[in-house]
Amino acid sequence: EHRAAIKPEAIWDIEAGAKLSGEDVARAIVKHGALLERMRVFQERYEFLVCAVNQVPPFEASLDWPKSIEGVAMENYVAWMKSAYWISATCRPALSVPAGFTPEGLPVGIQLVAPTCGEARLFQMGTEFQRATQWHRARPDRRGDGVRGVVEPVREVERERGRDDDHEDEVFTHASVVLDDD
Repeated sequence: EHRAAIKPEAIWDIEAGAKLSGEDVARAIVKHGALLERMRVFQERYEFLVCAVNQVPPFEASLDWPKSIEGVAMENYVAWMKSAYWISATCRPALSVPAGFTPEGLPVGIQLVAPTCGEARLFQMGTEFQRATQWHRARPDRRGDGVRGVVEPVREVERERGRDDDHEDEVFTHASVVLDDD
């Protein structure tokens, strides 16, 4: 009755869900359990998973969603957000923090992913990352005719504070886990 008022992507979701059988849902539950187990095992060795927030930088608001990334067609409207929705599927707490800019001056971020019930450590890690990098204070260096580079955050902030400490001793582990698409 109200189909014309619904976005095509929502209609696609509804129709795809309506086609699922009980067996389809059961298989998905088993695969989800395997994903949760892989994350549990991974986080026995690594406290945090660090990964990209998005597969693409911010795009024009007039674009519904990126139809392709690096020449690879996205199979549906959520595929361009795999790096975010796979983390949601792990049922782990995650925090997105600023991590720099593209050459065009568009912001990019990383996700910090903690073990189950690890919210307190996650917030500590996010705070430490921001303290060490100062990306949350950085702005693209715009000089009238576009972006000419990026203000390097740590050194700029340290100059403002009257010191130029070296942060090389602060290391953050970057690890990855294989999250199958099937």
